[in-house]
Amino acid sequence: MLRPHQSGHPKRRRFAVWLTLLALLAATGATTAIAVGAEESPERKTTATTSEPGRSPLGETIPPEPDPEYTPPVSSGPQVSQGAAVTAASKEAQGESAAVAGASSATIQSAASPQAIAHTTRKIATDTIGQGQEPADASADVRTWYEGSVYLVSYTGNYVAYDAPVPPGAKAPTGKYLTLIVDAYSGKITGYELSKTADLSSKVSALADGT
Repeated sequence: MLRPHQSGHPKRRRFAVWLTLLALLAATGATTAIAVGAEESPERKTTATTSEPGRSPLGETIPPEPDPEYTPPVSSGPQVSQGAAVTAASKEAQGESAAVAGASSATIQSAASPQAIAHTTRKIATDTIGQGQEPADASADVRTWYEGSVYLVSYTGNYVAYDAPVPPGAKAPTGKYLTLIVDAYSGKITGYELSKTADLSSKVSALADGT
């Protein structure tokens, strides 16, 4: 079938239209970019839209964007008092003791009375409880964090680590000896050890005595 006659070559007409548009833009001083023939390359458009690393179409790792809500841990500056640290630790010990089925108020109160308290560094504290030790390849920031001050507080009683991560269907860990690490700058608990047999109170006392 014959097509209706069209005047001029299609490519030439499109080229003439582009020349006209470019001339108008030049006359008005406009700086708007016009996409000629194709959309902008996706490689140029690739950006990190979340706090998680991503991949560009070329397989390159996209650095994560800074999280505006992230606050680096403090390892210097004003510290909470020993009394405030013990209050935070005892509150946690009381809660873990109260989680024991059938625990009496007297038992809970006794379990929330500290046996030993030491003001030391996070590195020494984690080495003492055997949990969360400093990695061998730690960065400078992480090493500084481990050099920060903490309070190590030990308790004796019956406890249930009700907030400990456990596999589905598994029971929360229980134990008789509880040792807590309290960050000296924020007053928050940052680590703990709950054991059925390992009483760390003598080690904590030794740290407090400087021996």
